[in-house]
Amino acid sequence: MKDSAGRDLRCPPRILERVIRLRKLHGFTQKQVAERLGITQQAYSQYERGLRAIHIDIFVSLALLYGTTVDYILGLTNLVSRSVNP
Repeated sequence: MKDSAGRDLRCPPRILERVIRLRKLHGFTQKQVAERLGITQQAYSQYERGLRAIHIDIFVSLALLYGTTVDYILGLTNLVSRSVNP
């Protein structure tokens, strides 16, 4: 999948691995996550397989669902949990 400039829009494998790892760590099926995101299981499966570009809104929803940050999902940090400021 490419944009109008010919750039690849698929997520790098390390991001997809984190998305899959977080889902399994929390004991969710693809269908359960898809329902929470308000999308079909087929669309979610395409995200995990790298067949569909993941919109930033989906990354934010996944981070909230799993109690982590978008930075963690994107591989910008290895800190899994969000820190809560008092």
